[in-house]
Amino acid sequence: MTRDLFDTMNGHSFDDDDKVERVKLHDFEMVLHYDTGRAILVSDTGEEVRAVWLPKSKIEFHPGSKQVSAVKKDGQRVTLPVVTVTIPEWLAKEKGLI
Repeated sequence: MTRDLFDTMNGHSFDDDDKVERVKLHDFEMVLHYDTGRAILVSDTGEEVRAVWLPKSKIEFHPGSKQVSAVKKDGQRVTLPVVTVTIPEWLAKEKGLI
């Protein structure tokens, strides 16, 4: 799902002097491998070797009720939660998500 940051502004009107840059946001369902407090390690496949770190300061994420079977780097099978991650398009491209 793609959204604009403007969608979250709740009808706020801007004067000509206001500088507003539209930021495209994307929602992804991803497997949460680790949460350090400042960043999360997530993957779209459940494979830790394919996971990427996302800084919490640049994203939003919300836990879901679903859990999936995943694989750690050492090959161990684990059950991990699925989260919905909202990420700016520029960061999604930088991390190879789109």
